[in-house]
This record gives sequence, C-alpha cells and structure tokens, in this order.
Amino acid sequence: MSNKVYDEFCKASIPDLTTLDRQILGHYCARFNETVNPPRAWPPRSELIRITGARDKSISRSLGRLTRRDLLKRVTLASKDRGLKAEYAPNRPLIRSFIQVTEELPNEYEVTDAVETGNPIAPLSNSGAPEKVLHGYAKPNKPIKPNNVHSYDRFNDLILKHVPKELRATITTGKNLDTLLDELSELGVTDQAIGSAINLITWTNVIKAGAIVSLTLTGLVEERKQALAREKYEADKRRELDLERLEAEKNKVSGESLDHYLQSVRERLGRA
Repeated sequence: MSNKVYDEFCKASIPDLTTLDRQILGHYCARFNETVNPPRAWPPRSELIRITGARDKSISRSLGRLTRRDLLKRVTLASKDRGLKAEYAPNRPLIRSFIQVTEELPNEYEVTDAVETGNPIAPLSNSGAPEKVLHGYAKPNKPIKPNNVHSYDRFNDLILKHVPKELRATITTGKNLDTLLDELSELGVTDQAIGSAINLITWTNVIKAGAIVSLTLTGLVEERKQALAREKYEADKRRELDLERLEAEKNKVSGESLDHYLQSVRERLGRA
C-alpha cells in the first residue's frame, strides 16, 4: 500500500530544514490519516523520540518551527485538563509546491555484462543482482492511505482560527459543520461574513465551542434565506408594477387611436 502524502514529501526539496525537522515532517506525512474527522496525524511522543533519537524538548521546538512555516497545521490544541495532545496535519499544497518537475531515475539499475566506455550512469556489475536506490528514510510498516484535505483546510480557515485558543480543542470538523458550510457557500455567503459572525459570539462561560458555532452558522443560513426571499419578493413586485405600467400605456395609446378614428368619421359625415 502506498502513502501518497509521504511520497510527495520524499519528492519535495524543502529548503532550510534541519535533519530533525525533516524526520518529524516525514513521519507526520507517513502517519497522516484522513479516515477520521478532522483528518490528522497523532504519533505518540515516545514514537517520535524513538525514530529520531532526539529529546522531548528538541521535538517540541521542531514542531514549533514546522508549524510557523505552515508545513504542519495544528488541528487541535493540547489540554492537560482533558488529557488531550496537539494533533497536526501536513500542508500538502505547500509541500507539493517544493516538488521540482524533473525526469526521475528508475529505482533499479539495469544489470548488463556489456563493457561500458566513458562515465557510465549505472555502476557495472556481473553479479546478476540489481542494485537498488533508496529514497529518504524507510517507511513505516503500515502507512495510511490519504484522501482529500479540503474539508480540514476550510474548517481551519473559516472556523477554527476565529475560535478562542482555549476552546479550539472542544470543536472538530464533522458532517454537520461541512453541510452548513456547503449551504452557506451555495447561498453566496462570503468567507468574511462567516468569520465576522463567529467573531460576534460571546464566549463567556462557553464550555464547548462546537454547539454554539453550529447554532451561529444555522442562524446565518436562515438570515441569508430570509434576505434572499425579501429580495425575490421585491423583484417580483417591481416586475408586477412594470407590467401594470406597460398595460396602462398600451391602453392609453389604444384610446387615443380610437378617438382619432371617431373624429375622422365625424368629419366625413359632416362633408357628406
């Protein structure tokens, strides 16, 4: 089974990464799981220490650097009270932007007994066994097949960043929020309007952000539907008035034509 996120990471030439940063980012790419909501990776800290050989504080600093560079996006925040740890998702569009389009070399060199001249690209061998080229560090035994990260990106950009930091761990993307965001998009509500509506929420005494955000988005949907209904009613009313005015003008023209006809008949009868 192939992990496309990890493969994209291996092909990307990301500058100014330390060895530890590269190991951490690569492992999060390999462990990325989109079958959950929101799509994310959550390898245990003990696992990161084991594969890198680094100390816990060094790993924390590396995660901070990757987050500041937006190579990793923080999905949920750590909470000692709730026993939760921070979870991340790799920023696939940004990682893909560092992939250089070049002709890739094959993973295995062809073995031949022919005598080469000049500077051969592949090493000569008569052993009968092909030589393999290794790319990056070894993959985990069970990589996770990724899907699309669009749902998470939209949730993070439109909702999560407008929620107070201390409440972000209490809200996650899901079918309900996705449906509301889809409906708002179809109704023509802008991203700025969604962010402004969430910013107007009074967070005092709020324990869970998910419910109040859902209610706010539902209210925004109803408000937009009512506005569209009013606009339609006013447009229909204007159209009705326009039709009445055109009909009145038509009748006026017809009446003037009839008066002119009767006047001409009277004149002919008078001459007769």
